[in-house]
Amino acid sequence: MKTGIYQIRNKINGKRYVGSAAYAARNGFTNRWHNHRYHLRIGTHHCPHLQAAWKKYGEENFLFEVLLYCDPQDCLMYEQMALDCFKPEYNVCLTAGSPLGYRHTAKAKKAIGLASRGRSLSQAGRLKVSLAQRGENSTSAKLTESDIRFIRQRLEAGETQKSMVELFGVSYTTIFDIKNRKTWKHI
Repeated sequence: MKTGIYQIRNKINGKRYVGSAAYAARNGFTNRWHNHRYHLRIGTHHCPHLQAAWKKYGEENFLFEVLLYCDPQDCLMYEQMALDCFKPEYNVCLTAGSPLGYRHTAKAKKAIGLASRGRSLSQAGRLKVSLAQRGENSTSAKLTESDIRFIRQRLEAGETQKSMVELFGVSYTTIFDIKNRKTWKHI
């Protein structure tokens, strides 16, 4: 297993960036470190604090360290625990798997606005995108259509929501919404 939680630590001042290699392929940690270094070297890293420190202290003063190996479905939970415990100084977002707390600079907001001008979708276009990204095609989907059918079948047969939560490693809300057809309506 090559998934889990890592940190990029500044050898000079001990400050760190914490992340996870949850969806990485065979060499997950190696790929994550390579990706971070690539963007830091060319000055396009998503974390401006880490980018500034990299420029100030130099690449040789940063270490990539694996903190924990875990199953991919547990990465966000353990990453959040590491964020809460270490309070890493270089992370912009302190909620694992979420951009909550991140604020774009005025320059970035302007660039985003300019890039999106003149590209509004028609109602038909929005519907097409929505349909293409629902269910298993959603980037955030943890379940498949066959999982949904199985869950609904087992719940209708009297199995508890708790057993489905434990079996599939998802939240109670997810199972509740599946049961009540608030999500996966097309199945």
